[in-house]
Amino acid sequence: MPSLKSAKQESFCQAICDGMNQSDAYRHAYNAANMKPETINSKAYELIRNGEVTARIQELRDQLEAKQLWTREQSIKTAIEAIEMAKDKDKPNDMLKGVEVLNKMHGYDAPIKHDVEVSGTVDLDFKNMTDEKILQLIVKG
Repeated sequence: MPSLKSAKQESFCQAICDGMNQSDAYRHAYNAANMKPETINSKAYELIRNGEVTARIQELRDQLEAKQLWTREQSIKTAIEAIEMAKDKDKPNDMLKGVEVLNKMHGYDAPIKHDVEVSGTVDLDFKNMTDEKILQLIVKG
């Protein structure tokens, strides 16, 4: 594991791997409340150019990829294949089902409200978590 200089750098790397852009990841990891957007962008750019930070981000991405059993791309290709098969067999209802699946995958359907009840506390202190614990949270996510 690359040696980062601070827990804030680790938090920045985690945020990037969670899908945040560089500026949002910087805001998440550092106290940027009083900074101008241009300053945040500049600081985030400097941080992402740090070799240890870049290596850590790549390491986290590699770990996630290794645990990923089914990719979004595979899902899309399979759904398109199913639509094409339904079209070849002249089954419009099956085609529509496939389109419905693709629309859901891309978020084009109406949002579904889920009520979630949590008991106890959830430890989201990334500074004190192991890589394995962070990955578990991401995978369960």
